[in-house]
Parts: sequence; C-alpha cells; structure tokens
Amino acid sequence: MLKTIESKLIKVSASLPQLPRSVVTWLSVWAWLLALIAGIFSLLAAFQLLAMNSYAAFIGQTLFAIDLGAILTAIYAVIYLSSIPGLRRHHYKGWRLLFIGSVLQLVFGIVIGFLVGAGEIINVLIEVAIGWYLLFQIRPSFTESSSS
Repeated sequence: MLKTIESKLIKVSASLPQLPRSVVTWLSVWAWLLALIAGIFSLLAAFQLLAMNSYAAFIGQTLFAIDLGAILTAIYAVIYLSSIPGLRRHHYKGWRLLFIGSVLQLVFGIVIGFLVGAGEIINVLIEVAIGWYLLFQIRPSFTESSSS
C-alpha cells in the first residue's frame, strides 16, 4: 500500500514546480539533520502533551485524546530519528523511513483531529503537504539501488 501511495506521489510531484538543483542538493545533504530536528521537536511535543495530561489528572480530569496524541507523536518521532543513518548515507531506506513517518503523522493527525477538532486536521494536512513536496523533490537522491 505504501508503494502505491509513493508511486502516485511521485507522479504528482513530477507535475509540480521543481526546486532549483542547488536547493535539492542542499536538502538531500542535510535531510538527516532536518529529520533529527523534526524528531527531537516531535518528542518534545509528545512529552509536553503528557505533561499537560498529568496536570489535568492533578485537577481531576484526564483526556484520552491527549494521551493518544502523545503516544502517536512519539511513534512518528522515533521513526524520524530512525531514518537518520540511512539519510546520512543517501540510502533509499532512510528516505523511506522518513516517508513512512510522514504518512503516520498524517493518519495520526486525522485521528486526533476527529477527537479535538477540525483545526488539527487542517494543520496536519498543510504540514504533510509541504513535507511531501520537499520529500519528493529530494527522492531521486535516495535511490533504491543505494539501499543495500
């Protein structure tokens, strides 16, 4: 299923305006650092959600959506962080982990959006659309043949 989504997004990406080659090269070289930053910020967000719910529990309320959001955010954060070694070596496997993390971010954001409101769904759609645009711009730098 992910291969099908990836194939469709490759076709969509080809029809979008392409970034200058120098930008694509820079993003490809530093993708691992961007994944590190995204992973760290996502983990911090997960911990912040847990802290918010701990405070809510202290005053007598717990919110399932906050706990769920923290767990799901931590999952894609770990996947982002797991992609770093492959991204540093320009292996497709690293790029693919980053893509899987973004798909999970989309799914989890929609699930949480149904629990907390439509604003969250719109936010995650924008985040993932921008991420996928950049991700599919650099995909040729991470070829399947380099995944061995």
